Amino acid sequence: MPPVDFVARVSPPREPAAAPPLLVLLHGIGADENDLLPLARAQGRPVLVCPGPAEVQEARERFGAALVLEGVGLGTYAALLAEAALMISNDTGPGHMAAAVQAPLLSVLGPTHPGHWRAWGPTVHLLGGLGHWPEREAVLAAARSRLAAAR
Repeated sequence: MPPVDFVARVSPPREPAAAPPLLVLLHGIGADENDLLPLARAQGRPVLVCPGPAEVQEARERFGAALVLEGVGLGTYAALLAEAALMISNDTGPGHMAAAVQAPLLSVLGPTHPGHWRAWGPTVHLLGGLGHWPEREAVLAAARSRLAAAR
């Protein structure tokens, strides 16, 4: 295998990447496309929704103007998360995956105890928990702030 500096010198430059996407999970986030699409699009970011098999219809109804990716495998999901500008999720496996790949994560918790179930990591921002879901405006304000920081 050639040395890394050789590869860097002979590799063609990469095209500038499009703006990283905003990824969204459905349940408990307290917002829908009317809230989130304008936030993302104001920065030229696509919005991706990766629903589970039982969430496809809801995803199409709530986020019809977003790119809804059905049947995404875990490896692909992790790769999408690693490139995301922001992941908004409740207490789910993909939220924990986002934390594991250090994607900026807005973790929206409701009745669960954050000390037991929260995602951990330097890129995780928690909202709600301990028996209450956060208000819709709190989710949107945190999303605005996190997306602005991702520029």
